[in-house]
Amino acid sequence: MQSDDMWDRKMFSRYDQSYIKAWLYNERCQVTFMKLDGTQRVMNCTLSKEFLPEQTDLEEAAAKSSKTHCTVWDLDKKEWRSFIYDRIVNFQHENSSARNDYIT
Repeated sequence: MQSDDMWDRKMFSRYDQSYIKAWLYNERCQVTFMKLDGTQRVMNCTLSKEFLPEQTDLEEAAAKSSKTHCTVWDLDKKEWRSFIYDRIVNFQHENSSARNDYIT
């Protein structure tokens, strides 16, 4: 899930959000996004039950998400975090080796 290239920040459509959520529910993913303070963050995250802590109410986490924000389990920090869809710079899932085609 490593990419050496920098990608321009792009606005994501609702289709892209659905695509991202689908991968998050099935695999470990890496999301690179711009934080509100202007710094860039790379987060390894998921919504796959395989990687969530025991007794996690996935429905509760999903309820915290909105049309603009996505709440995910941060695999490195071991806690719930969120990102804003339109601040995504790059998105990769476990089976991708480069930038996804839908980011144009």
